[in-house]
Amino acid sequence: MYTLDPTQLTAYFPLRTALKHVRAAATADAAAAAYALAARVLDQAARKGLIHKNNAARQKSRLAALVKRLKEKASA
Repeated sequence: MYTLDPTQLTAYFPLRTALKHVRAAATADAAAAAYALAARVLDQAARKGLIHKNNAARQKSRLAALVKRLKEKASA
């Protein structure tokens, strides 16, 4: 198993937290705000080599779809 070094840990935990905030958002507006932060954190993690760039893109796409569904649900 791959272990993270201390410099990677400083980026890893905020990444996981940001993703959880988007998934746990109660409203579409809260999810959109959390998504903006999560997208920045994902891009930063990909730049640092913590995750692969395609992994970051896939996660951003899935989170964006979640936010879109919440907005559609709120407007209906």
